[in-house]
Amino acid sequence: MQLQLRAMFAFVVLAIACVNASAGTHPARCAVEIEGWRYTPIVTGDAGQQTVHSFVGILNPSIAAGSNITAICYTRAGATWSAKAWTGEPEWKIIEAVKLQLSIGAAYDADWYTWGGSGSGSASGQTPANYGAGFLYTDPLAEIAQGSPQRDNLVALLVTLGYPVADVKFEQTASASPCGSIVVLNALAAGVEAETNSGANGEAVAHAALAQNCAAWCIPWTWVTTPPELGHAPHGVAMAYQHSGSETRPAVVKLTVATPPHAHARSRRRSRTST
Repeated sequence: MQLQLRAMFAFVVLAIACVNASAGTHPARCAVEIEGWRYTPIVTGDAGQQTVHSFVGILNPSIAAGSNITAICYTRAGATWSAKAWTGEPEWKIIEAVKLQLSIGAAYDADWYTWGGSGSGSASGQTPANYGAGFLYTDPLAEIAQGSPQRDNLVALLVTLGYPVADVKFEQTASASPCGSIVVLNALAAGVEAETNSGANGEAVAHAALAQNCAAWCIPWTWVTTPPELGHAPHGVAMAYQHSGSETRPAVVKLTVATPPHAHARSRRRSRTST
């Protein structure tokens, strides 16, 4: 009984933390990891009515090579999304540049879903370049690769060679319409907004939004939520999901440990892995 009450209390406190998100523009207190990329949503607007402005995707530094694209900022532009990318830059230099551009204070440093390190350093001096589907717009290989049936294999090879490209799951050929980047980003945004504004299960909302357009497609992700200070980061149960028609059913259950973005009490996170 005590364990049940504790669990109920933790859920209620977590929901309140999400609902009472700050007004203005700042990182949301939930994020997503998809195959080597961690995406921090940036929300804007009044508390309780916030919308996703952008997603800042950071590549795992341990798999980056040479001049690879190491960060992509997907920004909402009406019914679609635009993107800009940085090459060969450390994650916090990119984050500091985004903070500077969007006037996000250091008080939110713990809410960036990073691979480590800490903020308060210098911003990247690199001007982010227009980006689309793995390539910089100015790359002469982009048009050739996008028209090739071996596009995904070519991008994977170029990544290993340290070329300035990005291998992003939802931009691969196999993930083409109706499950391309716009559909996926819109679904993730719907989940973030639901969790931020009302304390709803953002992951479930994102799954439902995704299933409306591509029910038979499965994208593996880890949905992460930052709870308030509840002591030590707890062990959590990670549930993997497989889309099947209009039904979302559990496929795999495993035990995981939530990983904080860096050492800060507010950065303790609960994560659920889904496919």
